[in-house]
Amino acid sequence: MNVFSKTNASPNLNLYIHYWILEIPMSIYIGNLSEEIREDILKKMFSKYGKVTKIRIPTDRETGESRGIAFVDMGTEAEESKAIKALLGSKYMGQKLRINKAMTNVERTTIA
Repeated sequence: MNVFSKTNASPNLNLYIHYWILEIPMSIYIGNLSEEIREDILKKMFSKYGKVTKIRIPTDRETGESRGIAFVDMGTEAEESKAIKALLGSKYMGQKLRINKAMTNVERTTIA
């Protein structure tokens, strides 16, 4: 049975709501990282607080070097909150890290 079958909303809206609730990962933004950061280092850093499901380290298109940011997806919202709270204000390689919940495209559009 569809969770949304009792609503009066259109089927397209139901699919959107379903996507919004189930498909958005618990993602954490990490900024001010050294260009030398690696996935294994981030996994070790964050796995203390729960299951790390995905790590992304964006790179510059031209140089291929790290842009100094990363995104870490956690298994649950509770694990995400625990990791953010524990690592807030921490340093890595002498640089104070910026750590907070990553914003979705919808949230960025709303803020702008």
